[in-house]
Amino acid sequence: MISTNPPGAKILIDGDYYKLNNGTVATTPIKLSKVWSGKRTITFDLPGYTNGKTEIDVLEDQVNVVRASLNKVVFIKPREEALWMSAVFPGFGQLYEGRYVASFSYFGAEAVLTYLLINLKSSHTNLESDYQRLREDYENLNGTTEEIQAAWNSVENAYNDMDGNYKLQQLVTGAMVGVYLWNILDSWFVHAQNC
Repeated sequence: MISTNPPGAKILIDGDYYKLNNGTVATTPIKLSKVWSGKRTITFDLPGYTNGKTEIDVLEDQVNVVRASLNKVVFIKPREEALWMSAVFPGFGQLYEGRYVASFSYFGAEAVLTYLLINLKSSHTNLESDYQRLREDYENLNGTTEEIQAAWNSVENAYNDMDGNYKLQQLVTGAMVGVYLWNILDSWFVHAQNC
């Protein structure tokens, strides 16, 4: 009787896969009945696990029980790769490391901030054209003092709206840079703690 933990490993005897009568390769757990007597090396092959090896003496008319525990192969991903991936595209380094929540958080934050920045720039263009139009109207205005003052107040309000929009653009751009840098630091330091 041959078994492994985890089950499903292919069985090699003396370096050759043991084939069943139907031509398929034998996998654990299984009871083998046709093994030549003598000293045999049994190897267990399971993807994602290290190959297990056992040497036994097979005697005629004797039942041998072979059990093996296979060790899972652990791949440690270099943090330099995660760092470069995060530098190229925010969140990819975390995705590479298997930290999906962090990955989608950084990507989502950058996407939302980019969307906000595009909308603010579009609004700024409209606000700037309104400001220019009101300023030209003010410069060409021939009217009473009250009309001139009202026109100037409109110009000032348009300028303040345009300036406020520009300050929001700067704030969103700063937030984008902050998220980008935090993403890079996160890919370096958090990965280092997990390895």
